[in-house]
Amino acid sequence: MSRCTLRYVFTIIMYAGIVVFLIPYVSGEISKGTIFLIIGGAVAVSCGMLRCYFSESSAPQDQHFPTKPCP
Repeated sequence: MSRCTLRYVFTIIMYAGIVVFLIPYVSGEISKGTIFLIIGGAVAVSCGMLRCYFSESSAPQDQHFPTKPCP
């Protein structure tokens, strides 16, 4: 899989984790949904971090502007 494809996959899984996180709030049973909150939060955060990793490393180095020397 290419980095671009993995970035899209992690984006979809990240949003799915947010939906899982919000299930107890929508159903009104927050006390019974602690496991949904933990799993949804962990999936959203971990996939969000992996998405950032694949976004950062996919740009070629020649697109970055050179740093200016300090005056």
